[in-house]
Amino acid sequence: MPDGIFRVAVDRRVLEINPALAGMVGYDGPEELKRMLQNPGFTVFYEPDGWMRAVDQLMQDGIVKDYQVQWRCKDGRVIWVSLNLAAVEEEDCVVIEGSAVEITEQRNAALSLLRAKEAAEIANHAKSEFLAHMSHELRTPLNCVIGFSQILMNEMFGPLGTDSYREYASDINTAGNHLLGLISDILDISKIEAGELEIFDAPVDFGELLLRCMTMMRDRADTAGVTLAVDFDRELPMISADELRIKQIVLNLLSNAVKFTPQGGRIRTSAFVGEDGGMVIRVSDTGVGIAAEDIERVLAPFEQVRLAPTLTHEGTGLGLYLTKSLTEMHGGTVTIESVLEEGTQVTVGLPPVRTLSGPASEAAREAAAEEPA
Repeated sequence: MPDGIFRVAVDRRVLEINPALAGMVGYDGPEELKRMLQNPGFTVFYEPDGWMRAVDQLMQDGIVKDYQVQWRCKDGRVIWVSLNLAAVEEEDCVVIEGSAVEITEQRNAALSLLRAKEAAEIANHAKSEFLAHMSHELRTPLNCVIGFSQILMNEMFGPLGTDSYREYASDINTAGNHLLGLISDILDISKIEAGELEIFDAPVDFGELLLRCMTMMRDRADTAGVTLAVDFDRELPMISADELRIKQIVLNLLSNAVKFTPQGGRIRTSAFVGEDGGMVIRVSDTGVGIAAEDIERVLAPFEQVRLAPTLTHEGTGLGLYLTKSLTEMHGGTVTIESVLEEGTQVTVGLPPVRTLSGPASEAAREAAAEEPA
């Protein structure tokens, strides 16, 4: 047999050894190994008490399967073996019958994978720290650029003299804000991956927040030639959540919808209390859509749909990943339904525990009544 086979009495007398076992540890044959094992103090076990621990487990459990230990070979090499043991009662004693299979290569492969995993985790942690540090370093000068461009745009210290300067200042301001947004997203990702991003719960008037987000996106939607619509119940309750992060979720969804919806398209945002009592936010568009096999991919960082060459795909593909991460930090879920060339519907569901009793503010209810459906 290719496996090592042996029979040993409980008092450690070696009764039988097959040639495969002797060859496994480098001996010429069973007799040579049996002679060596008769010497007091000699053992093939790398750890001297290895055999007794295996026997103790056998007596306790009645059988031993895949007991992994190290054996020392005749030439000094140390190998890993997997032992299977069973106790058999004979006329005058109890005999332990066992088999041994060398698993050195498997153990080394598993150890290599473990070391590679640890190295990858160290590299990933270093990457997160670098991104966080880099983002902080870049945000400070960017805020200065944005601030001074606003001064020039508003001509706070007198007229610029030529309209072109004002236009250039506006371009600087727009580009600076865009870059600052990307850096903020990268900083958030690095905090999420490092487990350092915290959620600060407080009562949030979600209806009012939704309307503010729609207002913030209207200029971009108008520029893209896309129609925005919002729909929510006037009696929509408040929620307990981190207002900044919920706003970030809604803006990310709206921004994605505008980005991937061709001119003349339509985007509808709705909010309602689901059947389980949790708040549901849904953004639907008539955009390019996502193939079924790509839905999981676009939820990963730095991934986005690239199907329509006529659309502007600026950005780094962080929006949906951040949306999913921030939603899960609130205990919620994100689901995507999409059909290519027909549109996409993204639904964010928050758990019922985050729904507070009582309707939203009167201002939000009035605005919801006036907002076009």
